[in-house]
Amino acid sequence: RFRRPHDPHAHLVHCGHSPSSALNLFAWLHAQIRRIIFFGIILDMSEDCAENLCSCGSSKSYALCCKFLHDGLLKAPTAEALMRSRYSAYVFKLRDYLLKTWHEDFRPKFLKFEKDLEWLSLEVIDRERGLEFDDEGYVEFKAFFKKAKKKSFMQERSYFKKIDTKWLYVSGD
Repeated sequence: RFRRPHDPHAHLVHCGHSPSSALNLFAWLHAQIRRIIFFGIILDMSEDCAENLCSCGSSKSYALCCKFLHDGLLKAPTAEALMRSRYSAYVFKLRDYLLKTWHEDFRPKFLKFEKDLEWLSLEVIDRERGLEFDDEGYVEFKAFFKKAKKKSFMQERSYFKKIDTKWLYVSGD
């Protein structure tokens, strides 16, 4: 028998199962595919999180991309990674993450999201420095959105600083 005390569905996996329990086994295996073990932490992810591409444009699933940054399990290794995670945070309206990753000298006291604004996609145009061993960097991007049924985009050249191994957003032109 294969049993895991912390798993409520462990009883579904056993030797010599009948055809009816084979369906239960399939359901259990499907649920396990949506779990990730990360540095000893088991993360349960919904299907939306595990199967949908990250909105930052990385071509990875959200579960394997910006979710680790949004949940505070990892720090962005580069200025571009932070910029992408911040874009994704705007998509999901993660106010706390956006404020936490904003340099304290330039951070607004309050951050308001526009109700009728839908972020559509992100395109990185250029990067200057901002790699793992740099202390500052710039990332230029276009963020496409829809507001009041009209599509448009904003373009910005963002400036980032690394303070105590943590990348922070400073400002944008």
